[in-house]
Amino acid sequence: MKNHRQAKKSRGCHETYIDLAFIIAKIAEGLPEVTGVSAGRIKTGQRNGGASCNRVKIVDSTCGVLLTVRQSGSAQEVSLLTKKLQAVKLAIAREARDKGIKIAFGHKKEIKDRKLLCEQHRGRRRK
Repeated sequence: MKNHRQAKKSRGCHETYIDLAFIIAKIAEGLPEVTGVSAGRIKTGQRNGGASCNRVKIVDSTCGVLLTVRQSGSAQEVSLLTKKLQAVKLAIAREARDKGIKIAFGHKKEIKDRKLLCEQHRGRRRK
């Protein structure tokens, strides 16, 4: 179930993904507008309506696009660092839909705990 990924656009030396998040991360890394991909913690024991309920929620965040990926009782957030929000959201939505993955869009989310990630991406250091 868990996939490990180390790629040019990854924001860690080694990241672990649930299966569906792994597919979405591969799609995102192939987009020229995406400058970085960061996997969040895997949350297990999530109620999502059954094993066949694979879905991706796409939301604007403070430093790009936040994807909440749900699959078989697990959930994981994947952050995409980009300046071209609409192009990235549209490309992810199209690719996910073409692969038969349910998609949804949410409202802008302020992510305080990912603030450091945004600052690191932009080359700033926290004092």
